[in-house]
Amino acid sequence: MIKKGKRSITKYWGGFEVKKMIKLNKTVQCNSDQVDEVEFNPTIVQIKWDKPPSNDKHELWFPYWIKIHGEEKYGQFA
Repeated sequence: MIKKGKRSITKYWGGFEVKKMIKLNKTVQCNSDQVDEVEFNPTIVQIKWDKPPSNDKHELWFPYWIKIHGEEKYGQFA
């Protein structure tokens, strides 16, 4: 899970640091015909790029995580 202060590197855009993060008080319980119960955990993250990829700096990111059968995974289609 991403946390405030964490540094990371993206595949195409380079390094960044997490400045602020907002998430729900609790995960959203969902049901799927394919995998049964799923916990959905959306977030809004403010980041600071090492080298901004564009003039508007794209400082907000909307990642999410899902937990399926107790295993937490990054939701790649946010």
